[in-house]
Amino acid sequence: MENSNKTALIIGAGPAGLGAAYELLKRSTPDKPWDITILEASDKIGGNSRTVEFEGNYVDIGPHHFFTNSEYIKSIWNEFLPEQGAPACDDKLFEREVELNPGGPDPDTDKQVMLKRKRVSRILYEGKFFDYPLSFKKDTILKLGLKKTLYFGFSVLKSRIFRRKEVTMEDYLINKFGRGLYNEFFKAYTYKAWGDEPCNISSECGTQRIQGISLRKALKQLFKSILGIKPAENDEVKGSINEVKVLRYPKHGAGQMWELLAEQLRSKGVKFAFGNAVTHIKIENKSVTGLTVETGEGMKELTADYVISTIPLSKLFGSFTHDGEKPSPARDAALALKYRNFVMIGIFASRLSLQNDTGIKTIDGSLPDCWSYIYNNVAMMSRFGIYNNFSPYVVSDWQREVFLGMEYFCNENDDIWKGKPEESIEFAVKEAVKLGLLERENIVRTIKVQEGFAYPVYSGSYANFGDIRDYIDTLDNLYSIGRKGQHRYLDMDQSFLTAVECVKHIHGEISDKRTIWEVTEEVQ
Repeated sequence: MENSNKTALIIGAGPAGLGAAYELLKRSTPDKPWDITILEASDKIGGNSRTVEFEGNYVDIGPHHFFTNSEYIKSIWNEFLPEQGAPACDDKLFEREVELNPGGPDPDTDKQVMLKRKRVSRILYEGKFFDYPLSFKKDTILKLGLKKTLYFGFSVLKSRIFRRKEVTMEDYLINKFGRGLYNEFFKAYTYKAWGDEPCNISSECGTQRIQGISLRKALKQLFKSILGIKPAENDEVKGSINEVKVLRYPKHGAGQMWELLAEQLRSKGVKFAFGNAVTHIKIENKSVTGLTVETGEGMKELTADYVISTIPLSKLFGSFTHDGEKPSPARDAALALKYRNFVMIGIFASRLSLQNDTGIKTIDGSLPDCWSYIYNNVAMMSRFGIYNNFSPYVVSDWQREVFLGMEYFCNENDDIWKGKPEESIEFAVKEAVKLGLLERENIVRTIKVQEGFAYPVYSGSYANFGDIRDYIDTLDNLYSIGRKGQHRYLDMDQSFLTAVECVKHIHGEISDKRTIWEVTEEVQ
């Protein structure tokens, strides 16, 4: 397809929207330029992956670490955030060994740095910490007790022999983890995360959400532990987002990547229209012929050769207007799609009550965890993160304060979402105290951050998702990409890759529009 003086309107300034602008610019030449405008309803860059500055600290909506199997995505990240060439301040303090990039930036003096951090993820269960993903090492057996360990182990073996047809999330989880672990861990956590019973959620959610966790290897660990055999080094699982041992994270939070990308786009002529919410998209003859946008100065009409949307599909279909054409049957299914909102309560404390039992050196024996999961129903919180362990540079007083981020999945009518910040924070503080994480007197400052439509739910009208996707594909100049735009649990790299495939189709480099919906973690 020839493109000369083409115009594009991109709805949303998250990773997918920014990625689409980046890819279009790469193909823009003096004789075939792209005129690109990004419409963003808020005043923020980064969408789900943004970072908020708060009293000298950097607060992620997450946080989100940078992992990918795509060499192309790695090259883009390295373009903006080269890997560190010197130890971070806490690594130097504790004399930790870190793999460095010769000639790379020094995180103590340079701003644009990608840190390499040891990932510690655990499960907090009955007041004790277990590996995440769950492993059956000697320590696990001692904490669970041999009886419960064997029960879980043989439950997994039984699930391998008597496999269920995988229709629902419940089927998927029982096949993968066994009924024992399902009942004890995953059933309650799934309900907290998705707001529905696992038997009502599509099994596709499991393949998207629980990637790479290997119970086969966990069982090998169990029986080797019982027999006293030390695991070989190559028993480690590599290349999976859930089991990667070293994570990459920008010095000043995940949003730093997207802010830097936006700066480059601006410098190359991409226009950003903040506070611009799309209210109507006019469809005629299988094509978008105009957009109505609500701005701070009233309504305005826009046109473009191509429209690339990253907003939730329910909002996208809700904005469609048709002249001389009946709405597609897919519309009702799209409008009924379900989502989960996300709330993160940030607590800065002088110290935590739960102490480090790992042997990893930390300030005042603080927890070394990046994330810890709360699988059972003892708390509404799904997991908490220690931001200091992602980057000490996101906490202004990192040697005296611990930044605890408590994560909640919720619906719009839940108190944690709609409540005033002080009310939501008080609820989270009570849960933190109940779990033994901290004492009230040690709290220094708090913050509530939230994001709507953060997680697509694979239940209800999702059963008719094929109709929704097929209808989008009939519109010759409209594309829907990213996590919200494809109603799939995509990570940052995958969202960016949907933008890559979208632009390839626009430029005729691929012919089948369905390819845009088929991006997975395995894309290289």
